[in-house]
Amino acid sequence: METFSVEKKATGTLSFDEFNKAVDRCRALKSHRETFRSYDANRDGTIDVAELLTMLLDLGLANSEAQARDVLQIFDIDGNRSLDVAEFIKLADSLAIFHEFDRNQDGKLDVHDLHYLLQKLKIASDFETTKTILKRWDKNGNGCLQFNEYLMLNKEIQKLTKYLHMPFCNAKLPALTATAPPPLATTINADEVFRKFDRDGDSSIDVYELHGALEGLGLPPYNFFHAIETMRRYDDDGDGKLQLDGFRQLAAEVLRKLQETDSSFVQCDADRDGRISTRELVGSLVALNLQQSAFFAPEVLRQFSCDGTLQLPEYRKVVHRCRALDKHVTTFRFYDKDGSGGIDAGELHAALNELGLLTSLDQAREVLLRFDSDENGVLDMREFSSLVDTISTFRQFDRNGDGTMDVQELHYALITLRVPMETFQQTKEMHRYYDKEGKGALSVSQYLELIYDLQRNSRPPANQDA
Repeated sequence: METFSVEKKATGTLSFDEFNKAVDRCRALKSHRETFRSYDANRDGTIDVAELLTMLLDLGLANSEAQARDVLQIFDIDGNRSLDVAEFIKLADSLAIFHEFDRNQDGKLDVHDLHYLLQKLKIASDFETTKTILKRWDKNGNGCLQFNEYLMLNKEIQKLTKYLHMPFCNAKLPALTATAPPPLATTINADEVFRKFDRDGDSSIDVYELHGALEGLGLPPYNFFHAIETMRRYDDDGDGKLQLDGFRQLAAEVLRKLQETDSSFVQCDADRDGRISTRELVGSLVALNLQQSAFFAPEVLRQFSCDGTLQLPEYRKVVHRCRALDKHVTTFRFYDKDGSGGIDAGELHAALNELGLLTSLDQAREVLLRFDSDENGVLDMREFSSLVDTISTFRQFDRNGDGTMDVQELHYALITLRVPMETFQQTKEMHRYYDKEGKGALSVSQYLELIYDLQRNSRPPANQDA
């Protein structure tokens, strides 16, 4: 109550938003305590270095007892060489923040991850400050913060802020107890989820509320354009909102897919260790009739796993991604008219036009050049998949469906894609730079050029003339 109430008193009051934050925080604390109990193997009410090492190994954030000792020393306030519940909660908060902002779950924070984290903590006001902080704390000089480097920075932040950043830390640790049977999807209380995410109480769910509601239904965290796509599928009257009946239909479909996914997890976990290996993943994708995406299985697994295996929550994310990749493969084979295993400029031109993105042959050649990473003159399946992913963002943020992207649409796209844009003016300058003809809107080829440059960290110079 003292943390979240405006009066900062134990006898204070909470507004609706403050109450939601307080409830989320209590859920996070409950999760931290459950994690504490699961790793307190000898039930002595503390976590010693061996128990801590087990947890860090499960998270893929340490591989030696020395590393676990370093972590323990940072949070062992009373110096008794173990962590009590209060000390462990501070460690768990730090772990949860790290995990939340580690976008690709590779166990380190790049400069963009760190920038969003520091902005959330109100530590860094601009991107240059973030780069300076990263350089200072990146002890091994690899351009990222490993977990131990992040903890040293976090210790300094706690000293400066006196732990005032904790109200925002409502995140939970990822599931760690792999030996326990995975909680399979059985039912979804659609009405309860609907009420929870109908934030404005208007008896409907708009696309912003749907963004959170999809995760509330048990799906992996969605990008915003997936929420837009889902709204379009289930919004029968086209008013941009889902009523309760429409949301119930969505929930029933979500439950069916989750049960199908969870069933395949159990069937393909041959050694019953609660994890799916690469070999088992290929079998599970075939069982789900996603055999085309099995081609991508090893790299998708690496994207979502730290140790080369998948627990059920990670597995759900992988299956969701593979469903999208399966569609990409089908599209690739449809437009690879000559069956050569590569899409040339002519085939790409036809594909872009049939997808509703009208381009000339010259524009199609430009697009091909940007995504032809091996420079062999055609797009293979992986290169084409990358292009389709990028095009999907264009289509979703082109809100009026006119085949172009104005500056407002671009600004929202960049924010949602987590491209650090400090001001709307910066977006306007970027939009003007890529709008070669000065039409006030970006074509799909110009947008692809912009994304191509961003992915290669070659941002355009500021303050360009139109």
